[in-house]
Amino acid sequence: MIKNKKLLIFSVAASIIFGFLPNVGLIIEEGPFNYYYFGFPAVAFSYMGHGLFTFQILGILFNILIVYYLSLFVVKISNNIFLNKNQKTE
Repeated sequence: MIKNKKLLIFSVAASIIFGFLPNVGLIIEEGPFNYYYFGFPAVAFSYMGHGLFTFQILGILFNILIVYYLSLFVVKISNNIFLNKNQKTE
């Protein structure tokens, strides 16, 4: 299923980075206790105060797969564009 290891490492790193960007991956639920949800497009980490963290495994895997397949799509499109330009110039 996943063949490109460099792209997989990139997608793991990008998923973590997107999750902690304040305007993209952070959701704050205000109330008597503030709950912080991290992750984009799915929630991957939660902070409930007093040092309580939770990890949503399915959210983490979903985020990694989404970023991986979007990156793979962009790489394939860019390869097709650049390969077609090179073939036309030759």
